[in-house]
Amino acid sequence: MGAKTVLQPIEETTYKHSMNINIGDIITFERKGLSISGKVTRLRENSVMVEIDLEIAKELDYPNNYTVVNYRHIQSVQDWKAGNNQKLLNA
Repeated sequence: MGAKTVLQPIEETTYKHSMNINIGDIITFERKGLSISGKVTRLRENSVMVEIDLEIAKELDYPNNYTVVNYRHIQSVQDWKAGNNQKLLNA
C-alpha cells in the first residue's frame, strides 16, 4: 500500500507575519459582505483560526463558531494586552 503521511504538531509561535498578530488578539475581517470581529486562537503560515460569535456563525451557515482567515483579508488587529480592548474581550 501507499506510504502514510504523518502530521507533526506545529509550535504556535512558529509563524510570524508582518502584521504581528498573536493568539488572543481581536481581528476584524470581511466575510459575505459582513464586517466580523473575532479572537485569534491559532496562528498558521498564511492564515489564522478565529473564534467568532455563535450567532454570526449561524447567520453565515457555519457548523461551528470557528473560521480560518487569510492574513490578506484581515482589516484590523487589536492587541489583547492593551487595556482599552478589555471590554471587547469580555463582551
